[in-house]
Amino acid sequence: MHNITKDKENKDKKDGISLDIKLNVNDIWLFSMYNANRGMLGIFNLSFTLAAIYMLLINISSSDIPMKLLFVFFILLFSVIQPAMLYLKAFKQAKNNHIKDGFKIIFDESGFEVFQSGQSLKFEWNMVYKSAATNTMIIIFLNNIRAYLIPKRYLDKDNYRLKELIKSKTRVSFFTRFTNGFK
Repeated sequence: MHNITKDKENKDKKDGISLDIKLNVNDIWLFSMYNANRGMLGIFNLSFTLAAIYMLLINISSSDIPMKLLFVFFILLFSVIQPAMLYLKAFKQAKNNHIKDGFKIIFDESGFEVFQSGQSLKFEWNMVYKSAATNTMIIIFLNNIRAYLIPKRYLDKDNYRLKELIKSKTRVSFFTRFTNGFK
């Protein structure tokens, strides 16, 4: 990261798509839920929960109370307990000063630049691992761990332009949702 000047930030704002973003607990939680329930993990979570419901229903009259409670626990594990734990984690993360302060992100044809706490970091499009869009946000992954979130509430007049830019410059997954959720 390096220190930025207002002139460069203002020039980039004119040339590209500029967004001032402040993430909240809900944004972080939805991203955590997306990560916890996508792909094979999501299939496993759903299959495990459905199997526990099935086992409870077919054994409801023949099993004892501890066994029924165990099945109820298994049912709640991925449908209630995991989301609650992820929410608590998101709540703690949202208290972080870097998250509270927010960031500015400017997209253009060459990549995007992130401005935060008087510093900036530039990423070229070839540095992006992949991108995704859910009904609530756009996610730009730099790797499996690091990502930039753009909540839907920050997308208005430039969302079509931004969608096309991201689709043309990154390896995209789940952009059909993007089309439905970001009109």
